[in-house]
Amino acid sequence: MTVDELKGLSNEKIVFECSKDTLLIKSQTCRYADFIKADSIESIERQGKDGVVISVPNGTSMGDHSICIDLATGIVVADGKTFNDSLSQNSVPKKAPCKRFTPTINGFSIGSVQTMPSEDGYACYCKVYFNGKKVGDFVDKGDGGEYSFYADKPYSTSKIEQIVRSFPLTVRDYGFGAMEVQYDMNQMVNDLMEMKEIAKELQKLKSEGKDYVRIDDWKNNRHLTASVLSSTTEEELENMLRKDLSERGITEYEVRRYRSLDELYVVNRFVCEEVLF
Repeated sequence: MTVDELKGLSNEKIVFECSKDTLLIKSQTCRYADFIKADSIESIERQGKDGVVISVPNGTSMGDHSICIDLATGIVVADGKTFNDSLSQNSVPKKAPCKRFTPTINGFSIGSVQTMPSEDGYACYCKVYFNGKKVGDFVDKGDGGEYSFYADKPYSTSKIEQIVRSFPLTVRDYGFGAMEVQYDMNQMVNDLMEMKEIAKELQKLKSEGKDYVRIDDWKNNRHLTASVLSSTTEEELENMLRKDLSERGITEYEVRRYRSLDELYVVNRFVCEEVLF
């Protein structure tokens, strides 16, 4: 069987989701969910009417290596361990109404953000949430070293980091030509901090009938902002920016226009809480 054929076996007990190069297997009845790199799968075989066996060579960086799935019950046996603990009907908490808009990336958000000048830029601390539930703490000392992420129990630091690294790569040109940049926790926190600022500006501009515009000059590490009437066409905006930016000596740049808060709710990879443990 192929991965595409496997997706067709999804039912009310088991879900198979494939996004770009990653396969998610999630039981709808038992506590099991995990990611597998699709191109690492060695074989997918049917066993009887309701059985599926997925084999992945040892040494791969993501997922279990032998997964036996019962399509009729949702029970999974992964690397010899049986996952048959039933999901409670109340296992998925209802999201409380939120008065303040919170930007999210695939369910992740941040709060209690604290920043301060440091010897190499800015130090940053924030709490990291998933679907409104705190899952850990992010710390960047701003000393040029690596950031740190500490997952709250019972969540797994490595699992959460792994999930975030599976998000789509970003494309940047820092003066050496366009390149794909690996996504990670630090990038996600930076993006969410930026999205929080954009949300504040959008809420201010809403009453004026304006959109928020961000211009990024990655080569020279310059970032500008502007606002335009919502009735302004893309062509008109492009002409206005080209003239203004050329006078500033900026010829290569990325323009992002935000019209509503909905654009700050990003879903480009399916994530469920069970894969964070």
